[in-house]
Amino acid sequence: MMNHVLMLSLDTALATQPQGDSRARHLTYAARTGRLTIIVYTPPHVGAAFQPSDHLTIIPTNSRHPVLFPLDAIRLARGVLRGGGVNLITTQEPFATGLVGLWLRLRYRVPLLVQNHSYFFGNQAWLDERPLRNRLLTAIGRVVVARADFYRTVNDKEKQNYLAAGGSPRRVVALPLGTAASAFAAAPDPDQLAALRARLGLTAATPVVLWVGYPVGFKRVPILFKVFKKVLSRVPDASSCSSAI
Repeated sequence: MMNHVLMLSLDTALATQPQGDSRARHLTYAARTGRLTIIVYTPPHVGAAFQPSDHLTIIPTNSRHPVLFPLDAIRLARGVLRGGGVNLITTQEPFATGLVGLWLRLRYRVPLLVQNHSYFFGNQAWLDERPLRNRLLTAIGRVVVARADFYRTVNDKEKQNYLAAGGSPRRVVALPLGTAASAFAAAPDPDQLAALRARLGLTAATPVVLWVGYPVGFKRVPILFKVFKKVLSRVPDASSCSSAI
């Protein structure tokens, strides 16, 4: 049986990076689903809707401002849903796309799956980053999650927050994000590795602790510095290198 899933996404790379991992991943999702239509936030002038495959359709919003994304997404989604045949609406997060998804669910009576790929609810570090905005998002997110037909989190903490707020255990799952293991399976090129070590002034025998991540407050980067300090106390000649994404 072929299903038609309508996805709401903020991942601009879906529309702008044809060779990116995000596009490749969703091509796989689409083939397994049967039909996947993605309405994705983009700035202006990205272009019209297009089909990277027989199973996948990507519709850029071309929004003049990020704040206009929900209105643009609703307008485009109505065109998709009027044609009928959509079995499921899924959202990337419980805030902007979640709010759009909830409106569409109520209007068109199509089941809604809300996804949460991080740790937001009850995360004080995240709330402290932008107190007014993030508290407003939290309020929106709780309304959306409570009214969704199903809620997918990637960690048990968010699942327990949902249950503590009165959510049904039959409507939630903690399903961790997968890892593109094949991208890390091959051994690094020894010449490239040697050149990188030389550029950093490291010998082949020098131990290295490498962190790669997005340095925002709720990632709790200060804990990383404490870990580095402990490593250096035990391995004095270790070097630490970081790369911000």
